[in-house]
Amino acid sequence: MPDQAAAGTALATGTKANNRSIGLDASGKALRNIIELAKEKGRVTGLVTNTKLTDATMASFYAHTGNQEDSGEIARQLIEERNSTLPLVAAQRPFSQREKGEPTRRSRFTFRIAS
Repeated sequence: MPDQAAAGTALATGTKANNRSIGLDASGKALRNIIELAKEKGRVTGLVTNTKLTDATMASFYAHTGNQEDSGEIARQLIEERNSTLPLVAAQRPFSQREKGEPTRRSRFTFRIAS
């Protein structure tokens, strides 16, 4: 049964992968994911998630690593290699949370541009 990294890699690349591996085939070779293929065609790309950008499923769309737990390496690839043009994160917050005098939030999610 595939874990989160293998399932995400299969979604992002169309190729079966080993558990715990992100963006790598069974022999450890980097697979081209849909974001990379789109960029090769001159497309603007983006990632939107309601979890961490370094989460194994999300990382499958931009990273290549043999260890899904290596969030430092995954983050480095996102920042330094800029495989995605626009990463967005939807952070879940309680309905009634107030920050620095802001009015009560009406939405469960706040979108932030990750840079």
